[in-house]
Amino acid sequence: MIQTILCLIVFINVCAIYYFRSYSSTNEKVAFYSGITGLVCMPLSGMGLLLAATNIQGVHGNLGGYSFVIIILLFATCASAYSLVKLFLKRIKLKQD
Repeated sequence: MIQTILCLIVFINVCAIYYFRSYSSTNEKVAFYSGITGLVCMPLSGMGLLLAATNIQGVHGNLGGYSFVIIILLFATCASAYSLVKLFLKRIKLKQD
């Protein structure tokens, strides 16, 4: 299940970078940089996930910084996904007309 979620996150962020690489509006610029931010935060959040899974008796200390990175990853991916859905719905509407 975690592999599927991680693959979906990577797919959303790569698609956002691909479709909005030549941005022309502020929303497209936000989607492009959200995709980049999501891909940059991905290894850090994976490391935090692995450290949290092996944090028996507080060996690794406070992992609050990694939870902050995971929240940034969540919001960046949501912004990218929202922009992608908006773009695809716009393209579908143009094809119907």
